[in-house]
Amino acid sequence: GNRIAVIPIEGWVALSRLVELSGLDLQKNDLATIPAEGWNAIGKLVGLEKLDLSGNRMTIPSLGWNALGQVSQLSRLYLERNNIGDIPPEGWHVLGQMKNLWSLFLSHNGMAIPDIGWEALGQMVNLKCLWISENRIEISARGWDALGRLEKLEILALSDNPIGHIPEAGWATLGGLAKLKKFYFGSTSLKALPAEGWEALGRLAELEELSLSGNHIGSIEEEGRTALSQLSKLKKLSIARSEITTIPAIEWEALSRLGNLEELNLSDNRISEIPLEGWEQHGRFPKLTSLDLSGNPLPEDLLVAATRGPGSFFEYLEAARLRTAHPRTVKLMLLGEPASGKTTLVEALS
Repeated sequence: GNRIAVIPIEGWVALSRLVELSGLDLQKNDLATIPAEGWNAIGKLVGLEKLDLSGNRMTIPSLGWNALGQVSQLSRLYLERNNIGDIPPEGWHVLGQMKNLWSLFLSHNGMAIPDIGWEALGQMVNLKCLWISENRIEISARGWDALGRLEKLEILALSDNPIGHIPEAGWATLGGLAKLKKFYFGSTSLKALPAEGWEALGRLAELEELSLSGNHIGSIEEEGRTALSQLSKLKKLSIARSEITTIPAIEWEALSRLGNLEELNLSDNRISEIPLEGWEQHGRFPKLTSLDLSGNPLPEDLLVAATRGPGSFFEYLEAARLRTAHPRTVKLMLLGEPASGKTTLVEALS
């Protein structure tokens, strides 16, 4: 992060001699290009395990991909937030041969992934972490097949891509990623979350973080409630900006069964009321530390209570429930002369 724009030739030559170097971090600079001497130097770092070129403005020429292919011990490759664009066939070929790679970051590069790219990704069977969010990615049948081969995946980030409709085979693939701990699928142009989608998500027993924000979910039906209640290890759930209009008591009850849930984001939906009944039950949301309801058309005092934390929010709901069940009453005695209208006034007030 030193805003380096140019590394002189002698710098690259000196770097090429560090053959036992295990990590090279050049992130967040202004390296729009790496010269041939630079790529040749990187290709000689045969002991390199981690390479971070993220946050520059660079493209990668064929020479660059060939150099990366020579770094056979590479296990972590960070290329996000560059101007890579569409990776050429030789680039995908190189990536597909990286058998030791377990972490690959390609987010925010304006890229699509052709079938040859998906085939390469499917060969990376040791991959645990794949970040390809904020691109132009659509997933073909070969794409879903390739993802299904990544049985060691623990983190999958697909957010902010025009993925759209997911076929049944695609949901089956996602549901089969048994080791997945973090799944980011926000703003993917999803028009609805069908029953098979919820069923697939419910099978991800190791899931700790799930983001579905920015899609057209609308409501959480019975299949969704069942699926979410099965994710016993879930710590973070985000379904913000999802056109949700109401969350009835039965849905809150399903969410409350997530005993490890720490963060729940329901912001920027169209939720206009929160049910008052049921919150008094002991053990609801035992670990929840963050509840975001901002951007919903809810009463201002309720939103203020939520911003103070889940404890304040639940206390507000309990107080509101008690006021509804036991409204405050004051005894009133009317005194007056006979036939002065006392009975008529009582009848009018009642």
